Amino acid sequence: MSAEDFNEDRFRKLLDLYINAEMAEENLQEFEEYLKEEKYRDIYIKLVHQDSVLYQLFEKVEIEEKPPVSIPFIFKVVAAAIIIITPLLIYFTGTKKEVDEFEAFTVSNTINCTWNRDVSENDNSIQLTTGVAKLNFQDGSAVVIEAPVTFKQVNSNTIYLEEGNIFIKGKPNFTVLTEKDKIVDISTEFGVSIDRDTRIQVHKGRVSLSNESINKVDLTEGKAVISGEQSVNEVDFINSYFLRDIPNKPAKAKMAPNAFFPGTVPYNINSFNSYLLLKLEEEISIDGNTQEWDSSGVFSSSCRPPFDQSHSIKGQIKYNEKGIFTALTVRDPGPMKNKLPVNQQNCWNAGSQQLWFAKGNEKVCLTLLYSAISEKSYLFKTINDDKMNPVANGSFEGKHLQISDSEYSLEYFIPWETLGFKINKNDKISFHLTSHWGDETGKYWNGFLEEFQNYEYFNFDQKNIDSWGYAEIK
Repeated sequence: MSAEDFNEDRFRKLLDLYINAEMAEENLQEFEEYLKEEKYRDIYIKLVHQDSVLYQLFEKVEIEEKPPVSIPFIFKVVAAAIIIITPLLIYFTGTKKEVDEFEAFTVSNTINCTWNRDVSENDNSIQLTTGVAKLNFQDGSAVVIEAPVTFKQVNSNTIYLEEGNIFIKGKPNFTVLTEKDKIVDISTEFGVSIDRDTRIQVHKGRVSLSNESINKVDLTEGKAVISGEQSVNEVDFINSYFLRDIPNKPAKAKMAPNAFFPGTVPYNINSFNSYLLLKLEEEISIDGNTQEWDSSGVFSSSCRPPFDQSHSIKGQIKYNEKGIFTALTVRDPGPMKNKLPVNQQNCWNAGSQQLWFAKGNEKVCLTLLYSAISEKSYLFKTINDDKMNPVANGSFEGKHLQISDSEYSLEYFIPWETLGFKINKNDKISFHLTSHWGDETGKYWNGFLEEFQNYEYFNFDQKNIDSWGYAEIK
C-alpha cells in the first residue's frame, strides 16, 4: 500500500473490528500495513490507553474471605458500586451487639483491588492487599487508600489506621486514629502513612495532632512530621508522597468487549503520576553496569499480564551539578536488536527508552537508543515536537549492556547544556517516560509502556504537557 491509499475512516473501521475480536484473516495484513505509519500508530496508542484506563475503572473488586469465617462468603461488586460495611459485619459475626450503630462508608473508583476482611470475634479490620480505592463517608469526607493498607471504621467519621498510606479530603472533625496518634481534620486535605512510625503531611488547611509525646499541636499547610515513640519531629514535605485522587468514570466511557485488548501487543496500565528525582552523591562510571548505583529512588513498571514477566523496566534517574544520570534495566525478549537505520525518524520504534522533561513551556524528549547495525549507543533530542535530531558524540555519555537473552541495562549521562535547561533542588517539573520494544527485524514496535502520567487526564497525549506526570527534585 502507498501513502495515498491510506484512509483514516477505513483504519478506524479495521480498528473497531480488531477491538471487538471480529477481524477476518484477510484484513489482518491490511491492518498491520496501517500500523507501520506513525499517524495510525498514534491513533492506535491513544485508544489502547483509553482501554487501559477503562479496564481499571470498570474492573471487578473482590472481597476475599479470610479465616476464621463463621459462614463462607465471597462478596463481589463492580467498581463504583456501593459496599455497605455495617451489614457485612453483622452478617459475618452473626450478632448485631458486636457492631456499632453508624452509617457505613461506600467504595468507589477502585483500581486492581483485592480485599480481605478479618472477621474474628475481636477484630473487624479491613485490608486492601493490592490496588487503590476511594472511600466515601456520610459526612462528605473522601479517603484514598493505597495497598497494602489495614484499617477499621470506628464510627461514621472516624477510622483506625493500622498500617499503610491514606489521603483524606475531609470535613471538619473527621478523625484518623493510630496506635498512639489522634489526627482531627479542620476542613483540610492531609495524608497519613504508617510503617514503623507515623507520617502526617498537610496539603491544605490544618489538622490537630495529639498523642502521648505532645498534648496537642496544629499542623498547617505544607508541614510534614514523623510521630515516633518518644517525639514528633518535622520532616521535609514531599508533594508526591501520597496518591491524592483516582480518576472518575468518563461520562461517555464504553468498555471494549475484549478486556485484554489489544491482544498480542504488550502495554501497561499506568501506576505512577510522579517521580522523586534525587541527587547523585557519588561518581558513576558510564559503562552500562548499574550495580554500583544505590537503591534510592528506584522505580519499576511492567506491561500488562501476561507480558509482565517478559516486558518490564526498573531503574533510577538522578542529577548533580553536571547534569542528569540514568540507569535502567529492561526485560526484553529480543534485547538490543534494533536494526532500523538511525537516520530514520521512527528508529525509536524498534526499541528505545524516552525521557520527557518540560520546564515552563519548553519540552524536551531524550531518546536513549542502541543500534544493532553500528553496535553503538545513541542519544536523540526532540524540542517541542519538532524533528528528532542526534546528539553529537562528546555532548553525552551512553552505554548499553546485554545481560542475557532476555535482559539489558543502560547508563547515560546527559549534561545540562544538552538537556537545554537546568533543574534545581525543590523544583517540580513535568516528566514522563516511554519504553518501546521492537521485534527482531526492527521493522516496527511490538510493545510499549507509558509511565508517570497525570491521573486527571483520561486520554494521555504526549503533545500536551498537562497530561504528563511530574518529577520533584530533592
